[in-house]
Amino acid sequence: PMSVPTILIKYFFILGFSLLLSAPLMAAIPMPRHVLVFYDSVEKQSPMKNIVYMNFQVVMDHYGLICDYRDIRQPLPTVREMTAIQAIIITPADLPVPQARKYWGWILKQMADGRRIVALGTPNPGDRDQPDPELSRLLRTFYSRLGLKKGDQIIGNQGRLSFVYKDPKMVEFERKFNQFPPEYEHISVVDPRVKTYLIIKQQDKANSESAIITTGPAGGLVAGAISTESYLFWEDPITFQRQWYLNPFNFIRQALGLHGLPYPDPSTLNGLRVAFSHIDGDGFPGMSHLPGATDEEHPLCGAVIRDQVLKKIDFPVTVSIIVGQVDPKALGNKKLVRLARSIFALPNVEPASHSYSHPFYWDPNDDERKAYAHQYGIKIPGYHHDPAMEINYSMNYITHELAPPDKPCRVFLWSGDCKPMASDIARVKAM
Repeated sequence: PMSVPTILIKYFFILGFSLLLSAPLMAAIPMPRHVLVFYDSVEKQSPMKNIVYMNFQVVMDHYGLICDYRDIRQPLPTVREMTAIQAIIITPADLPVPQARKYWGWILKQMADGRRIVALGTPNPGDRDQPDPELSRLLRTFYSRLGLKKGDQIIGNQGRLSFVYKDPKMVEFERKFNQFPPEYEHISVVDPRVKTYLIIKQQDKANSESAIITTGPAGGLVAGAISTESYLFWEDPITFQRQWYLNPFNFIRQALGLHGLPYPDPSTLNGLRVAFSHIDGDGFPGMSHLPGATDEEHPLCGAVIRDQVLKKIDFPVTVSIIVGQVDPKALGNKKLVRLARSIFALPNVEPASHSYSHPFYWDPNDDERKAYAHQYGIKIPGYHHDPAMEINYSMNYITHELAPPDKPCRVFLWSGDCKPMASDIARVKAM
């Protein structure tokens, strides 16, 4: 008979040999990380103009998820197209009834196949005055598979509503809710595995508690309308800047069941984080508030960055300028030229262009121009938008007038809404 130590040695040898054999097989199994996102072209949405891309894309990137954007008005994906899809994100869509029946039947098939569904906003039930029985049945099944039950009552009178429960790890992420909830829909939890993060009620009605934000084994739901006043975020009516009510990182992690999974995003290499560092040229010629040689003098912001950051921290940084602010032929002067040259000469600095005039909108015909009243960040007398000036001239000016001979300008940092036209991207690539 073998001694106990001998048995343990044999056991660990067999275990280690088994793990060694299985390691290549484990490494060969790809992690599904594609998420299908529907947008609605009838509502003038596009792959870059929809609630997911404009608000959740940074969250999806953080978790290493790849979003595949698809117009809901186009034919639904085939079985083959869905092979790499692990989850689907849907937003309210006012589809004609025949298409709506087909769409929701398809969604239920995906849930039956094990794909999680994240609903941002309450799905549209169709015409409330003339409800379609089949569509109503499909939606009831959808809620049931999410572990929920949906009532018919909708209340927009905020004074009748109140908050019952707020999970501090899920809501009021960047901004606290107003005193009264924006609207009421009755949603109850029927699956004990479902987690509820926000509950509201009608103040004048007993047993009216409603689960507004939930996640479970089948996905997640943020109920209500998706508007400037929703349970997702708050939007400033003047600046259109947004602040989250929802914690989008926690919600996506819970709704898609990402606990403990590796995040194979572009910022990782062999399990280590890859650092990206860059400085836009905004404010480069501005006067700082730091004291200078006299009370009337203050160093330029570019000089502060050079002396207090770039010279003191030995770390590679891509630094850009807005050429129109430096070039003496536009708004610049010799002092700014010398400052830019001294920065680009630093060994840890890579020179880059932040355009010629800092366009807020790269498409002059963009119909979404609402955050800014004009196209340019800086106004140069007599100048009108010219992609060749913004890209070619600005990069060549930095290369030949500002950067050392061994460090030509090879990087362009987009400005404004950062939505260049395809021709702009091609122009940069050709430089």
